[in-house]
Amino acid sequence: MQVRFPPVTQIIEFSGYFCYIILVDPETKQMLAESLELARENNKLLRSLHRSQRWSLIATILRWVVIVGISVGAFYFVEPYLKNLLNIYTNTIPELQGKKSGTSGNFDLKSVQDLLNQFNQK
Repeated sequence: MQVRFPPVTQIIEFSGYFCYIILVDPETKQMLAESLELARENNKLLRSLHRSQRWSLIATILRWVVIVGISVGAFYFVEPYLKNLLNIYTNTIPELQGKKSGTSGNFDLKSVQDLLNQFNQK
């Protein structure tokens, strides 16, 4: 069996190994060079897209960490004030309901003074 090569191919033997050198015409060589240039440009663009996507992911994660951190921090600093307000509310509502005078819904001046004093003490 004999192997036939195109007429533009040369075979060179290097210590038992065959090396094929394909001689190409200038038009094919130019097309290969353009293809290589396009492949390198595409690779550069794809790497740039991948890098920007990675930075976008990092920025999104960082944004959510900041949002959650600010929320938790705000609650941590506001919690004592909220507890104080809730305590005052739970203590004063029964007092206000018990200190109503008559059916008009007016309060005694003394009970309002007591509530203000209690609020100032806390």
